Amino acid sequence: MTQSPKFVRSAVAGAAGVALATAGFVAPSAFAEVRTDGALIQPTAQEGITQVNVLTHNDFHGRLSAVEGFAASLLAGQDAFGAASTVFVGNGDQIGASEFESAIQQDQPTIDVLKELGANQALTAGNHEFDVSFEDARDRVAPQLPTGLLAANVEYKDGSGKPFPTHALFDVDGLSVAVIGAVTQDTAALVSPDGIAAIEFTDPVAAVNAVAAQLSDGDAANGEADIIIASYHEGGPLSEAPLADNLSNATFASLVNDTAAEVDAIFTAHTHRLYAYDAPIGDSTRPVLQANEYGTYIGQVVFDVDAAGEVVATETSLIPADYTRDDLGAESQAVYDRIVDIKAEALAQAEVLGAEVIGYLDTETSRGAGFWADGAMTGADNRAQESSLGTIIADSMNVWAQQNTAFGSDLSIMNPGGLRSGLTAENGEITYKDAATVLPFTNNLTIVELTGASLKAALENQWQRTAAGEVPSRDYLQLGISSNVTYTYDASQPEGSRITGITIDGAPIDLDAVYNVTMPSFLAAGGDNFHAINEAVAKHDTGWTDLEAFKQYLQSLPEQKLEIDEQRNGFEVVGYFDETGADGAFPTAPQVGQGESLTFTVNDVDLHSLGFVPNTEIVAYIGDVEVGTAAVEGLTANGEITTAEVTITVPESVAAGAHTLTLVANPTGASVQLPIEVVEVAAAPTLTVVPETATGAESTEGFSYFGQNWSPESPVTIEVTLPDGTVEFIDDITPDADGTFAGSLTWATYDAETGELIADNQEFPAGTYTVTATQGDIVVEATFTVGAAPVDGDDDDDTATTPIDPAPGADKGDQLAVTGADSTVLMGGLALALLLAAAGATLVARRTEA
Repeated sequence: MTQSPKFVRSAVAGAAGVALATAGFVAPSAFAEVRTDGALIQPTAQEGITQVNVLTHNDFHGRLSAVEGFAASLLAGQDAFGAASTVFVGNGDQIGASEFESAIQQDQPTIDVLKELGANQALTAGNHEFDVSFEDARDRVAPQLPTGLLAANVEYKDGSGKPFPTHALFDVDGLSVAVIGAVTQDTAALVSPDGIAAIEFTDPVAAVNAVAAQLSDGDAANGEADIIIASYHEGGPLSEAPLADNLSNATFASLVNDTAAEVDAIFTAHTHRLYAYDAPIGDSTRPVLQANEYGTYIGQVVFDVDAAGEVVATETSLIPADYTRDDLGAESQAVYDRIVDIKAEALAQAEVLGAEVIGYLDTETSRGAGFWADGAMTGADNRAQESSLGTIIADSMNVWAQQNTAFGSDLSIMNPGGLRSGLTAENGEITYKDAATVLPFTNNLTIVELTGASLKAALENQWQRTAAGEVPSRDYLQLGISSNVTYTYDASQPEGSRITGITIDGAPIDLDAVYNVTMPSFLAAGGDNFHAINEAVAKHDTGWTDLEAFKQYLQSLPEQKLEIDEQRNGFEVVGYFDETGADGAFPTAPQVGQGESLTFTVNDVDLHSLGFVPNTEIVAYIGDVEVGTAAVEGLTANGEITTAEVTITVPESVAAGAHTLTLVANPTGASVQLPIEVVEVAAAPTLTVVPETATGAESTEGFSYFGQNWSPESPVTIEVTLPDGTVEFIDDITPDADGTFAGSLTWATYDAETGELIADNQEFPAGTYTVTATQGDIVVEATFTVGAAPVDGDDDDDTATTPIDPAPGADKGDQLAVTGADSTVLMGGLALALLLAAAGATLVARRTEA
């Protein structure tokens, strides 16, 4: 087909706030029409124009509960134009992760419903079509569908071709309509790798473009199409958002901008979102849409094609799926009735299979909560948050493996995407149906032998990377972990160093030890980008499914009653460690001195699931000794992340050595453990001068100074400040190994001209002297005072000072003048005399050996 610029007439209907997104890209043409009434588009008579009606849906996921409105809306849309002018397009995940009634019967009821919609339908493969295995999709599912499963970007790894058709062609009123299907390239990480070992998933846009080029190259031998539709099981991350916001996602931007201009419309899926856009392509625009999820909406695009086979206009709408049987013509009512009968038969069969009561529950529980408003949970599929249900399911697998396998189990982990519903426990009962709704995939349980280092790496994989090293649309997945495991993390650290500690049964893990970890086979094969699990020492398939293990676990509980887990397994602790762990190791425990304090931040201490208990304080313990407490700020119920600034003070009574710091969040009692090394605090450096006071006569005996608790690694500078404020350097003394030094000070007189010693051990001039010891940033002072000799009958303070005449040969005035004399050894080498001659009077320092 030769492509020419199109005038695009587009309407967006449905939920309030869904908007046409052309502003800032391509100005709407004169034929652009925005509809917001949510009604089906009706045909218009135009001379020389043929209208092709395409109705689309996505991510139905076996929702038999919604099948009446889903089917009636599609059939009503078909009735408006007639079956001959209509094509149905399903954009993937028609089955898989389904409601119990469909899942318990391998989704056969949903397949039967789709078959009733007739031959004019194309169904693209979604990642969930591969849940059981590639062979199941190819050999059981696809052969039952009118055009099979479309998957242009799925290829055999051995190069032998493609296992699924790339596209389907339909003759609609003499026009050739092509639908090209492609599945998300992330499928390899979203299903069990063992089930897709023979195939690979290539770039969906490149695959679609290759087929579109073939269908528009003018060669009738390889098929040509007047209208080309790209059906992607991939999509944008946002509902009811401007196009520019969704285009900030690189995957969606590639779908919109890189899909070839030969493609007339782009249908998307996978992200369960609601949007419709006139997106720019060259000098024109084309529809890009997604119709929410679970059969709650359908999409509609009507193509106006002229006599030359050119698309000259399109009209787009999103329609709530609330049509009923009364809105249908007679033929469509017959189809509808057969679909309703399929549902009724499926429900009856599921009632028998699912009615068994396997446990009891007083309160509801859920998966990770997505959105909160005014304290109420409004969404429950936040795979980036820890939930009570994730821990419950992990506990069930761990206990089951401990009781039923020779390998035993040290812990268990559960991927959040494997939990498809909460436990509502109607009438206080948990039925087999309830359990199967939570765990619809029925993965085999596998016991994986992982070293402690690989287990840590697996938890690091919660921050997601694809095998190619790219960050996927869900950039963080929170594993459910059995309740005997706690861990700490710091998301601000470099990738691969964010898990800062793990304990199992209260003991820190050994990175070199091997642990038996029970998990679904999906995870055991490295699914959901948990690549480190493939570092396993060994893997053991138990042959039992997660669903059967959960059932047995419930039945093993006292009175079969399930208690809701209220404690979070992992806390974020920021600012606790001094450095990042290297080469996959945990960071080194901080050193805190006896009597000293450490302040750090603890974040996100609540579960994010239905019925959670908010924590209000953090209490810290070393052993049984409470060492700190902090209030928890923020409300999880308001969508806030809780935080607490914790200051711990190590009591002096705590012995030096390695200890465990336990942080307890109250009132739930959730706790984590951190290593801490308590160290003895070195006594502060001291300086003492003896005597502290002396008369002038007594000062002739000199003064001694002593230092203790100084570092022997560097010298201590000794200076003396004289009574007149003059500062004199005395010595640089290197303390002994035990941190001590000693010295003495005397006053001597020298000849100012010759430098010859006249007399040592003279009286110090009266006043207060300050001895200063300096080592790096440490400065310690000590003083001594010299006073006049007491006079008989004088009751005055003996420390009162009187002027002392300068020594013979001194210059005028009382200030000292340095003579320049060299150091002289006094007292036979036991001390060094640093001669500081001042106006003939000199302060002599002697360094005494300790």
